[in-house]
Amino acid sequence: MIHCHVTAKPNGNSFLCTFIYGYSDKKGRELLWQELCTLANFVSLAWVIMGDFNVLMAIEDRIGSAIRLAEIQPMRSCTASCQLNEVKIVGSHFTWNKKQDGPARVFTRIDRVLANSQWEDTFPTTEVAYLLEEEFDHFPMVMSCYKTVQQKKPFRVLQRLKWIKAYLKLLNKAGFRTVEATDIKTHSELLMAQNALHANPGDIHLAYVEKEANEAYHLAHQNYLSYLHQLAKLKWLEFGD
Repeated sequence: MIHCHVTAKPNGNSFLCTFIYGYSDKKGRELLWQELCTLANFVSLAWVIMGDFNVLMAIEDRIGSAIRLAEIQPMRSCTASCQLNEVKIVGSHFTWNKKQDGPARVFTRIDRVLANSQWEDTFPTTEVAYLLEEEFDHFPMVMSCYKTVQQKKPFRVLQRLKWIKAYLKLLNKAGFRTVEATDIKTHSELLMAQNALHANPGDIHLAYVEKEANEAYHLAHQNYLSYLHQLAKLKWLEFGD
């Protein structure tokens, strides 16, 4: 756990920020709950806590295996004691994917952003977007705070994919190198496969499609990196250092 006091330069607002990487064992997490409860007793500013808690907090936080109440109770008790609420999320509900084959695949929600009432009063438009995980097991997270209350656009994966498709057309027209075009194309296909799987996380067929797309992108990206390495070596031989 890393606990910070932050002062924003533009307006001088101060707040507390705590970053979490939770233990994978129950005993280790008990120490985390104790430390958070102790911190909460001394907090008088806006406070946000984020990270990988390595534990679930709700019955709907896992697909692929059953959840027992004993798994979710410790974190629920901690957040209630510290008077913390979950920050609004957009994008995927799940934040971790073990990437097993077929029906053995498990999706869970173990990464979270929590905040106290002072944070909600100071930054009322805060929202957290969980992006596609691509080759990783955890989903990247982006937290945004808007200056004024406004209708905010959610993270649109489909729009991003349209941009990628348009870029691929430009690459083809320009006669771009096949190895780089393949890297971008397989990356686009991986994003589409993951987007479809997240919309239907229990679909076994989509899980296989995502796995194949992931393997294809990994191979294409390795080929592209190898190409760049060879190109750099040739440039060095041609022009020296």
